[in-house]
Amino acid sequence: MNSDGLQMPSLIVVEDNETLRQELVLYLAEEGFLVRGVDGRAELNQAIQEQATDILILDLNLPEEDGISITRRIRQALPNIGIIMLTARL
Repeated sequence: MNSDGLQMPSLIVVEDNETLRQELVLYLAEEGFLVRGVDGRAELNQAIQEQATDILILDLNLPEEDGISITRRIRQALPNIGIIMLTARL
């Protein structure tokens, strides 16, 4: 809960770069979000099955399944999840 007593959204950060993932998770947790970090498709699938989430913060360039493909799949299965796409691509 935040300082106003409101429940913060739960987030999953999907990022294969471990350092960046850890930094995002730490920052968001310090801001009061319920946040988990995963490195790709398999961990994301498991995390969603274990606990519902409100928002995915999703890397565009992932090794096993790219962010666009994950977005399409998640939109079909769980249309109410918010998705924020990130990329470091120039």
